[in-house]
Amino acid sequence: MDRELKSDTRYVLGIEWDPKPEDVVDFDYWCDDDLEYLLKRFFLAKKGGFDTSIGSCPNLRIITLFEGNKEFTRNEINRMIEVL
Repeated sequence: MDRELKSDTRYVLGIEWDPKPEDVVDFDYWCDDDLEYLLKRFFLAKKGGFDTSIGSCPNLRIITLFEGNKEFTRNEINRMIEVL
């Protein structure tokens, strides 16, 4: 990931959706200064299967989460989502 992007934004959430072996994986990065907003947006998109910026997103999952230069572990991300 581009270090300039991480320095401009406090949180960077890497996501992918609809991964199929025969297709190219769709992915995106959501950036914001509010971690709770990013996680709620992810939770609602996963639950509803749709987000206004990426459209239909079956099988949505988080691939990475950064705060500045710190990358959160999978366990840390799962704990944050559990409290939503």
